[in-house]
Amino acid sequence: MIDPFLCSAKPRPAFGRGGGFSMRVAATRQGVRRALVRIVAELRRTGVNEAHYGTVEIVLAEAMNNVVEHAYSDRTGGEIRLLVAHGPEGTLLQLRDRGAPLDWVGEQPYGRPPHPETLPEGGFGWPLIRLLSENCHYQRRNGENCLSITISLS
Repeated sequence: MIDPFLCSAKPRPAFGRGGGFSMRVAATRQGVRRALVRIVAELRRTGVNEAHYGTVEIVLAEAMNNVVEHAYSDRTGGEIRLLVAHGPEGTLLQLRDRGAPLDWVGEQPYGRPPHPETLPEGGFGWPLIRLLSENCHYQRRNGENCLSITISLS
């Protein structure tokens, strides 16, 4: 199991024998799309298989779009600071923003899936992130949202 870095004051820039990179992303839909293209290109260069970087892309798309839609829903000019660290065991992601605090990180209720015609437009992001990741940790610290996610290679 990968030991996630938990939004400390000095995030771990890499883990294992891998590497990492960081970037600032404009908290807009266009900013998220541009960032995802760069992130996938960077992960391809590492030799990680397509299924893994596809999973990373889905998880980051969900997480960053949640920041855009919810944390910065009532203001403009925000940004997401992103750290991506990868190694032989998988990928660690850390997203930080100064938007509104996350008010709910609970599990979706279990039970019978709804009929496709009654599916809501949203609400699938957190369950999808949890399904595709090994660890997911959120905290609010010093006016900043911090989300750390571990995606295993296995």
